Amino acid sequence: RRSNSAYLFFTREVVCGVPQPQEQDKIFDVIGQTLTERPVGIVADFNGSARTLALDGDILSSLGLRFLAIHGTPGKIAHRIVPEGVSLEPCRLELEKKQKEDPAFTLGYVCDCDGDRGNLVIWDDKLKQARSLEAQEVFSLCCVAELAHLVWTDTLRYDRKGNAIDRVAIAVNDPTSMRVDAIAQAFDVSVFRAEVGEANVVGLARKLRTQGYRVRILGEGAAGGNITHPSAVRDPIDTVFALLKLLSIRSTDTKPGLFELWCTLSNQTELYNSDFTLSDIIATLPAYSTTSAYQEEAILRIKTEDHGLLKSRYQQIFLREWETQKEALASRFNIYSWEALAYNGLEERRQLTQFSDAGRGGLKILFFDREGHPNAYIWMRGSGTEPVFRVMADVKGTDMKKEQELLQWQRRMVLEADGFASNGR
Repeated sequence: RRSNSAYLFFTREVVCGVPQPQEQDKIFDVIGQTLTERPVGIVADFNGSARTLALDGDILSSLGLRFLAIHGTPGKIAHRIVPEGVSLEPCRLELEKKQKEDPAFTLGYVCDCDGDRGNLVIWDDKLKQARSLEAQEVFSLCCVAELAHLVWTDTLRYDRKGNAIDRVAIAVNDPTSMRVDAIAQAFDVSVFRAEVGEANVVGLARKLRTQGYRVRILGEGAAGGNITHPSAVRDPIDTVFALLKLLSIRSTDTKPGLFELWCTLSNQTELYNSDFTLSDIIATLPAYSTTSAYQEEAILRIKTEDHGLLKSRYQQIFLREWETQKEALASRFNIYSWEALAYNGLEERRQLTQFSDAGRGGLKILFFDREGHPNAYIWMRGSGTEPVFRVMADVKGTDMKKEQELLQWQRRMVLEADGFASNGR
């Protein structure tokens, strides 16, 4: 009982961003009042995880939210444990079923087995069906919610020219989509990247706080979920509350709500309406097409044990490819230049001249348009525990064919480099 009580008090602080119970009550009162006027229902697929014994149902129901749990028996695993792709399907189908019975049901989430990750499904008003959200999409929504929360609470303030007065940053890992950079730019906050690994991102956030930055939200976009300060781990309940705040902290006669703040700061005021839904919020997110970390094409089996050597061979291949493909890249992708970046631990190194310097860390080729603005990247990093390389592509826009073309190009170059390196050439 004491551990549940401590978890409840801590969750309230994380959600509200303040330690004082009276201030927390004010925020929860706003959420609860809106849920009374605009009911929301949520389906939680616990998949037999540790969250079956957590506070989710109690804290959400206490606000008046309509809550349904499936696969809620501890230890009874109903499907694949990674909350991505097909693992979201049972929740999606249940949400569609409940939505027909009660239109308030518009949101669902699926946990992994230790209960620290949760990805989302939503009822899409435009498609008139439930659909799964990508991990990068979920993290982007959380960033919008928590940055807007800082503005709403006057923690992030602006001068008359619209420049941020307060130093705020987001800490992410190297394969987090650039849609987060676009969101950060709208709020005039900084983005810092570390190597893959939750400990690296948490460590980077702590380092930034010692430098005077307020880092409320951090995470690994490709992995899903989010970390909201003062928490130092992912927690699905924090992800759910980020979306609930977007939906329920609405504009009043005297103060704009979270969604209106986001629309204003991102110069999308024409997309704001007072009767907005979750689908309306998602439609305002920056458009990027990004490889899922869990799709088959994102993983390459390799023979080369020396990752530095492989990246050295890859550099030769990439430079050759750049010369032969630059005209096609310009016409097809609006790509005119590039920069290599390495990620090791908490460190990001730019303008890398020797790709091998990335060692066993992440290596990113960042592409720029004619005006010098970043518009795509390809990325790679070898696993520290198995003979695989993870690869991905991220490209501005909604054309998934472009993402696939960049990804397949990256796969071919890495496999060619592996063949050279493993043969000792």
